[in-house]
Amino acid sequence: MDGMRHLLILRLPVLPTLMVLALSFVSWFIGGELLSVLISRALVLEEVVGDYVSHVLAGLLIGVINALVLHRVIRVWIAYFVGAIAGWALALVLIMVAVPLVPPPILQWAAGLGAFIATLAGLVWLLGGLVKFPLGQVRVGGQTVQPAQPSQPSTTPVTEKQEPMPQPPKEAETAPQPTASAPPPPIPKAEPAPPPPATPPPPPPAQTSTAPPTQPITPPSPPEPARSIEEVEEALIEIVAEEGVTEIVPLPNNTSPEGGSYPDLESLLNVDTTMLLRAIKRLIDKNMVRIAGVEFKKVACPHCQSALNILTLSCRACGSTNIGRQRILQHEGCGYLGPEDSFTVGGRALCPRCGSSVKILRGPLEEEQEQVLKVHSSFFICYDCNEVSPDPHISFRCLTCGLDYDLASFEFKTFYRYVVNPEVISGLQEQKRPLKLIADELRKQGYEVQLGARVAGTSKVRHKVDLVYSRLGQPRGAVFLFTERGGAKIHDVMKIIVMKADTKIDNIKILCLGQLDSDSKRLAELYNISIIENVASKDLGTEVIPRLVSG
Repeated sequence: MDGMRHLLILRLPVLPTLMVLALSFVSWFIGGELLSVLISRALVLEEVVGDYVSHVLAGLLIGVINALVLHRVIRVWIAYFVGAIAGWALALVLIMVAVPLVPPPILQWAAGLGAFIATLAGLVWLLGGLVKFPLGQVRVGGQTVQPAQPSQPSTTPVTEKQEPMPQPPKEAETAPQPTASAPPPPIPKAEPAPPPPATPPPPPPAQTSTAPPTQPITPPSPPEPARSIEEVEEALIEIVAEEGVTEIVPLPNNTSPEGGSYPDLESLLNVDTTMLLRAIKRLIDKNMVRIAGVEFKKVACPHCQSALNILTLSCRACGSTNIGRQRILQHEGCGYLGPEDSFTVGGRALCPRCGSSVKILRGPLEEEQEQVLKVHSSFFICYDCNEVSPDPHISFRCLTCGLDYDLASFEFKTFYRYVVNPEVISGLQEQKRPLKLIADELRKQGYEVQLGARVAGTSKVRHKVDLVYSRLGQPRGAVFLFTERGGAKIHDVMKIIVMKADTKIDNIKILCLGQLDSDSKRLAELYNISIIENVASKDLGTEVIPRLVSG
């Protein structure tokens, strides 16, 4: 028994150790050198001391990440130390083999390893409360040993042993059933149907229990991830540049809380008015779009800024809405002036002075010599208090929050007309010209090309890629274009490295209109990302395309 126990303890850490090894390897291979480079650029220290400090801090960060992931998964201490050191060593060896010209300093990596092991062990001990080598669940011969759960295994073995040993389940089933009814004992005697032992005794419950599972067969589809403001801004710039949009003009919308909308752009971008206005504001800050003037204004609630409201007219004296309007009309033909009711005789509109047929003028004259009535003035009468006033009290009720407000407290919501800056748009089109020419060349060679694509990785994050080309539905490579000449691009290179690890696209190229800085170039080459500089001066067909399609 002691020998078997020692054997189990020796076999137990194998799977946990492999899990720790895999996570440690991925963390150091992808993030070890990357984090140390970033930290060394951020710290202002001496060269040697700064390198050691950067690797120690990188080890601390990687240790925290590993501990947060593994503290609820692994329950054997030795797995953390062996797996962490093995993963670190494997990552170091592979990086030295992959980049033999610039190998990573082993002593600095070793300092990072010490911080990594200390942080990993300390956080796991604090988060998981591990004190000893617990055996946990050990699988021997396909069976699970759970020493700490005496009550639960009594229920699970019954369901597991129903197939090989039909007699014990009968005893377990007949014990609870006599309390419900007496007939169940003769029913289990008929053993021709052992597969459904629980359903034959109570047929009605079996039918009711099988009916509900058929209803939730189709689970609701997960909602589509919301688009970020950066994605909407980029899509808006593409539409403006490709469609040749010169003006962005709003239209009144009485069914929207905003009070207005930009229907054409909103349908193309599949966004609401609020998101579109945020994107336009970002373009205004970048001098791509400017305000050309006020198109219209809407009355808005001072509390929630909603433009959905109901206008109400009421008496100024008593506040009753039981009011009416009386107009004073004048006949243009004879000059008679009187209230509107005096011009109605027997259901016809007649002038009480001259008796001619008349018509209230509501627009231009439809026919010559037409007898018309002009509105001279009007007043309002309250039928509750008989108050007469030249104008009623005007108030609004917000249909969104229910607030009542009047002309003294309402807010204006202004909608502007925007014009596009043609110089900025033409500059963007010129910068994107190399990508369009490359896309045309790749299509001629039989590739499917997507410009401005969003590629989803294993983490479900959608990465922005300037150009993706594929064949038979399988991505063959991705292209990123750096349009700005000069300046550090290390943050952009970091995003590309993350995208490469997440999407598993190995063939990635960076095109630069000018030269790339040395730090960004070194980081890109460390992760096998090719760089093509001075693209504007190269021949795309002979100098750029062959390097793109080559693995």
